[in-house]
Amino acid sequence: MKTTTSFLLWLILICAVVTAQWAPQHSATTARFRGVSAASGVVAWASGSGGTYARTTDGGATWRAAVVPGASQLDFRDVQAIDANTAYLLNTAGRFSSPITTRRLSLMHLLFGMPAPASP
Repeated sequence: MKTTTSFLLWLILICAVVTAQWAPQHSATTARFRGVSAASGVVAWASGSGGTYARTTDGGATWRAAVVPGASQLDFRDVQAIDANTAYLLNTAGRFSSPITTRRLSLMHLLFGMPAPASP
């Protein structure tokens, strides 16, 4: 009984120490972010409303936000970080399907688009 109690106490203490440590991040934008993806321990991308995306290359100490040209009406729901220069953004508006970044943070182009399904 004493061994079981000791084990349970030890397990509770370990679980309390291992929990995630969250800290607010500042993105210098009013967009609401919905997706985040890390390419490494220091590079991460976020996707959000108003065609906005953000990137950090210093582990979250600073974020640089921008709007994809021509996509200010889109709501990016997810992002997949590839590296510091490339990330895929996904929206559900039906107008664009997946822009991709290339070489520079400010340079984006449409990878492919799918029209919205016709209403019945």
